[in-house]
Amino acid sequence: MEGQGRRSRMNPQSKSSLRRRKLAPVLAAGSVALNALAPIAPAKSQASNETIRVEDSYRECLYSKAKNAGYAKGARDSDFALIGECRNQWVAYMDVCIRLGFDNGTCVLKSRLLIHAILEVVGK
Repeated sequence: MEGQGRRSRMNPQSKSSLRRRKLAPVLAAGSVALNALAPIAPAKSQASNETIRVEDSYRECLYSKAKNAGYAKGARDSDFALIGECRNQWVAYMDVCIRLGFDNGTCVLKSRLLIHAILEVVGK
């Protein structure tokens, strides 16, 4: 019995040995892929941080302007007046949005949806 246990571990035809041999190239390829992607991760993280910072700045501007003036939710003039009030933040928001791969029309729509959400929050 003792020899049989040893033989099953050393048997190159055992199921676990076959699995390990088949899995080894996959693990090696995965390791190479992870190492190749490692330098990309910090840059992606920095882009995420910039996106969050720019969106927060745009939201804060919208909030401060919307709560102190007579803007109406759903009114096109109010949307564009708020964009004008927060012009610098809106330009930064649009730059980040376009860098993320959205087209100009989609970015404008997203920026206006933020305006509608802010106006909802302030009760306009």
